[in-house]
Amino acid sequence: MEARLPWERRRDDNYDEVMVLGTEVDLIAKIRLLWQGKLCPFRVEALHPALSEQDRDFLVNVGLPQYEDVEYFCDGPAPDLLHEHGRTLVEIGLFEPPSVSLVVDAAEGSVFSIARWAPERLTFRNSSLPLYVYIEGRLEQLYTMLPNLPREQQDQAIEQTMRDFAELDPPSMLNNATSLAHSLHELLWE
Repeated sequence: MEARLPWERRRDDNYDEVMVLGTEVDLIAKIRLLWQGKLCPFRVEALHPALSEQDRDFLVNVGLPQYEDVEYFCDGPAPDLLHEHGRTLVEIGLFEPPSVSLVVDAAEGSVFSIARWAPERLTFRNSSLPLYVYIEGRLEQLYTMLPNLPREQQDQAIEQTMRDFAELDPPSMLNNATSLAHSLHELLWE
């Protein structure tokens, strides 16, 4: 059997089945495998009614990853709506420090962060909640592996991750404008 690095794609990974705005069973299984019990499902009463049925279902049945520096509003109460650049946004978490909110566009389901102290406050993260959680899991996996690899393999791992993310969620990797694209480019240039 051919040895593979953990981030290398295999034909049986079914990446083609992942839809940008869908929550396919395959993607949910990958999310649960990546996070292995570290997901925080939301209580129904913690969800703002402006969220789509698909986003509410995902947050209740799957949840968001637990981090030390992120507070997700899993237990409620439902947050107020935010309005930014003509978008209606539902706050679902807060990164500390600095105070940066994680929000979902109520109409589109896209995930953004808002740095309330920055002039350009709204930053696109991912096209959907499932893609946000999956990509965050892949990033955690990548960050854990990189220190143990020789520099050439680090670069290969980062480049493959960038290609995978560009295929899964193209808007998240457009130029260097998103926080995801920016973070991966910084890793590559270190």
